[in-house]
Amino acid sequence: MPMPLADAATTAQKAMIRTFTEQKRQEVGGKVIEVSAADTSKLAYDSSGVVKRDSKNDALATFPSGKH
Repeated sequence: MPMPLADAATTAQKAMIRTFTEQKRQEVGGKVIEVSAADTSKLAYDSSGVVKRDSKNDALATFPSGKH
């Protein structure tokens, strides 16, 4: 099934923005890395492991290092 025209334009625009941003970042000597979105909300951003979420409020978490 072909992609609707509006979705195709949006996809093309996103690709252009990404390319432009990567080129500008590299121009100033920055490094561009790819991050998979899978599991990003359950893994700690400090690389210490899986985050324990509050059962009543998902915005609250405890990191394996003990930080909140």
